[in-house]
Amino acid sequence: MGLKQTDLINEAEAYLTSLAAHVEAQVAIKHQDVLIGMEPFFCELLNMVFGWSLKNDNLSVGPQQDSFDLSDRLARIAVQVTNTTTADKIRGTLQSFIGTHDSKFDRLLFVYPVTRAPASRANFDRDRGQFDFDAKRDRYDFQYILLTARSLPLDQLMQVVRFLRESASTTLEKTIESTSGGDSGLVVTPRSVRGSVCKTLFGRDEVVAELLAAEGDRLVVGQPGTGKTSVLSTAVNKTRGYFLKSFDESALTAQLRAEKPEMIAVEDAHLYLDRVTALQAIRQEHSLKFRIVADCWPTHRDALVVLMGLPVASVIELQPISNRLIIAMAKEVGIGGPDRFFHHLVRQSMGYPGRAAMLLRCCHEGDQEDIQEFFTGDSIARWTRSLVEQSSDAEAMDVLSCLALGRDTGIELSRIANYLDLPLSKVQRIVSEFAIGGLVEENGPGFLIVFPAAIRPALIRDFFFGNVRRDLRPFASDWRLTGVIAMAAVDAYCVGARIPVSELFRMTQAADSFEAWERLAAAEDTIADQVLDEKPELFDGLVHVFIRRTPERTICRLIETKPEVRDRFNRQPDRDVQTVEDWVKRGYPTKAAIPRRRIVLDAIANQLSEGVPAEQAFRFLGCVFAPEYKSVDQSPENFDTFIWRSGLLAPEDLQQLRELWNEAHDLLKRYTPIDWSLAVDAMRHWLWPAVSGTVNDDQREQLRLAATETLDPLCKLFANSPAAVSELRRLAEYHRIKLSQPVPAEYATLFPKESVRGRTIEGHTKFEKQCYQRAVKLANRWASRPASDVLSQLRSFNEDANRTGHAYPNYSDVVCRTISQKLEHQSTWISEAIRLEVPCHILLPFLQTACKRQESGFESILDGCLKNAIYRPAAITLLLCVDPMPGDLVKEAISASGPYAQMIYVAALRDEIASQHYSPLLSHSDSKLRAKVAEGLWGQNKTVPADQEVRDKWRKAIAQDCRREHCVAEIFSADIEVCEQWIRYWSQGMSPIERVDFDEETVAAACAELSREARKALLADLHRDSPIRDELIRNLVSDDPDTFRQLIRQESLAKYRLSPLRRLPDSAWVRLVKVAISEGISEEKIANSSGMGWNTDFNTVEDRYRAEILAWDQVIEKEKGAISRIARRRRATRMESLEDLED
Repeated sequence: MGLKQTDLINEAEAYLTSLAAHVEAQVAIKHQDVLIGMEPFFCELLNMVFGWSLKNDNLSVGPQQDSFDLSDRLARIAVQVTNTTTADKIRGTLQSFIGTHDSKFDRLLFVYPVTRAPASRANFDRDRGQFDFDAKRDRYDFQYILLTARSLPLDQLMQVVRFLRESASTTLEKTIESTSGGDSGLVVTPRSVRGSVCKTLFGRDEVVAELLAAEGDRLVVGQPGTGKTSVLSTAVNKTRGYFLKSFDESALTAQLRAEKPEMIAVEDAHLYLDRVTALQAIRQEHSLKFRIVADCWPTHRDALVVLMGLPVASVIELQPISNRLIIAMAKEVGIGGPDRFFHHLVRQSMGYPGRAAMLLRCCHEGDQEDIQEFFTGDSIARWTRSLVEQSSDAEAMDVLSCLALGRDTGIELSRIANYLDLPLSKVQRIVSEFAIGGLVEENGPGFLIVFPAAIRPALIRDFFFGNVRRDLRPFASDWRLTGVIAMAAVDAYCVGARIPVSELFRMTQAADSFEAWERLAAAEDTIADQVLDEKPELFDGLVHVFIRRTPERTICRLIETKPEVRDRFNRQPDRDVQTVEDWVKRGYPTKAAIPRRRIVLDAIANQLSEGVPAEQAFRFLGCVFAPEYKSVDQSPENFDTFIWRSGLLAPEDLQQLRELWNEAHDLLKRYTPIDWSLAVDAMRHWLWPAVSGTVNDDQREQLRLAATETLDPLCKLFANSPAAVSELRRLAEYHRIKLSQPVPAEYATLFPKESVRGRTIEGHTKFEKQCYQRAVKLANRWASRPASDVLSQLRSFNEDANRTGHAYPNYSDVVCRTISQKLEHQSTWISEAIRLEVPCHILLPFLQTACKRQESGFESILDGCLKNAIYRPAAITLLLCVDPMPGDLVKEAISASGPYAQMIYVAALRDEIASQHYSPLLSHSDSKLRAKVAEGLWGQNKTVPADQEVRDKWRKAIAQDCRREHCVAEIFSADIEVCEQWIRYWSQGMSPIERVDFDEETVAAACAELSREARKALLADLHRDSPIRDELIRNLVSDDPDTFRQLIRQESLAKYRLSPLRRLPDSAWVRLVKVAISEGISEEKIANSSGMGWNTDFNTVEDRYRAEILAWDQVIEKEKGAISRIARRRRATRMESLEDLED
């Protein structure tokens, strides 16, 4: 079935559903004459659907003749219209019909004005005799009629729906006339009857229940599309209620007195204030009991509240429903995804069920083209036009099209009125009357915006750039709208508007806003190229757009950009590489995955040929051979939740990666980089991928084949780099492949690599012991060699290994320490090491041995090292750890220690620092160094320092400088004096720059062992600008009523005096509340300040609410009076919060 036919069936279903609901309501109040008014309607409908020529026998023969109401004597069919579906009704009719009319007719049909008639299991064989009657075949309901209508040709189906449009409302009114005796201003359907997409009223059950259960008038407030009309319609159908259609006071009064309705619903009451007032007057004058339920837009809320004399509690404000319910609407319709569709749906509907229903109509049972039109907005635009055709205002679409220009900002209605040369009042009325399904929404006084957003480009395209082109300049003349209008024109261009690209550029240049250029660049590839040419300064800001639209140029430009200077140990990819890698990995397996990698490889080759340095170009090699895909998307049900999808590429993709490698290998041979790690890192990520999920056999085989084909050639290419060969051999071991290129024995001794397979604790211990023994043997051999040869080799191996980013384990220090112990004098090796600028850890063993032996000239060597940035860490370490040392050098070392806080922390933790140096270190001007020294002292044996001077400085450092909360909490349990010092320091008022947050557990540990007197004294000194004010108040008060009483009376903390009540209600909470009540605090304030805070840990917010509700239940059960009232008030608040979350 095509989309047009589906729309028509949905519309027909809506009319018949409303008719069934009305009949059911009338029969329920004993108005059986309702069926008389429907006989002409069924006569016409059945003729159109089934091709009969029925006539109304009650008109031609006589009213309510014995056994049927309609007949086609040529087709020999008789029809009875009845609401009674029982077997007794069928038997009674058959008894009257057979013997009287069975000779004239071959079929007797029972037609029920219900959506679905209950199946009949009765046996009518004895009743029908020889007459051909089948209860399953000859009983028709609306569902069967609709099912038959589905098979009609499109033109006939359109005739049926046109008949329903013209006749259904009239039929409803006539049925009311038949029961009330006159022309009706009351109907059971709202003014706008639309096709029912969903059978369920999502997210509004509680509102309907409130309307049905409440006494007195009600006002339902909400933006168009929030479901106001659906709520009122459901409530009307579930009670003796009507919609107010028209107003003739005398006729309406008569109908109200005759019908005695329970509810009168007034749609868009802000447009009919006089009718609301008149209804109130009729009700009062004639002592009628009906309730008035009106709906309106939010801006008219106050006027209706005053007019209807409503208390605040009688106003129901409809809030957006959750994304989960919007998606449930789609699933009820039969649309199960994908997530991209759900994202579009929930973002466009914005929680408004009416808007979502309108979007779903465009996709229900549609083909691929229909789905595409859903995304472009063409389906909604077509649906909107169909509404306009039924509207009496020819300018309605023009007004909406102008509103669409405002995108999310909106345009003043007065500007639209001037542009269209219409009275402002008419524009206002059009917008109000046309707000069906949430097409417009207020965005401030006088501003309206069109929703859903997908409809805007199509409206702009058809109105401003259709057969008649209209000028946008009157709107763009407002500087506030220049950029908005430019982006709106681009939106229209993207859905087919005939706008010259030069015109788009002119408008965007006039706006000259980043957002406008971003929207223009995202329009299409050729435009992105032009933007890149004309606005190169926007490249960095729009790189995410350019890489999507013009990836070849973008990646070439990123490659030719010099990389940021990074620390040699920082192996994270730079920003440019990360941008390309993210784009590559978003290419889905078997689709864009390999083409994107091909683009990157071609860009690398192009830039190398243009003279870009190899190290600069090969940074992006890892992007080409990334074997995985990754994507992170927001969940359409909850935008706070992200869905992570990742995995290994498909086997066919991995096979094509192997083919790409041949080209990459040729580039590496032609432009061999100095830094081989770029290629080895790419191989490691390719052949040893760190992917989540399982790797199947086909994928594993492709990786093994890739390793077989690539590793040996690469080893030969990088044979001069032991570290490269070592890394490649580890990959080969992982894939159980043998390589011909060995790793030099000396390098393997200094940087041994444990097997990647079959690791055990015992095996690791044995491996470390063997590595140490090999390092000692190597040192014994090297000790007799010239210092320059050994140190040069060590430096070369260490530099090579450091390129891997994980040069561990490193036995260079073991080798150097062993050599230094065999030397009679260290000076030659030290001088040579400094000359060669070997790494600090290679020099340190020689320098340490010289200091311990007090070798001649060691002071001058240390002094030189202190002045050398490379070797300063080694000099500081030795001057602090070796005793005795020259005092002036020690002072200089301590003064220069600030940047090396972590190194000194490790030395203190190992108890390597001489004890006399702790006092000056704890007095250092660098707070981070003081904290690290204090932490290291504590970590030695978890005790307070014994020396009085050191202990005092240590306590001060812990209280003021230490930020490691685990360490601080440990110390609190051992030293009460630190607790008080820490609290007093952090109780001071501090500027926002100085603020530091501590966890609740840390503050609790500081307060745990304090006496009541100490707590009260500390509370008295607490400053309101303390960075941990709230935590200190809660924990100093704890559950002590006396301290809480002091807090309530303390003027400096008046705003925070009730914060100790923010806790899970228990017996301690009850004691504190009693104090608060005795001090004159109101029950409302106590209730608002009580309950768990956000710092309470639970799995979910729902769990936290449930735990608190349970605690309130226990308080209510045990307590009475004011405490019970407070608990009940707070429990009700939490129940509302929980229900909102569950919705």
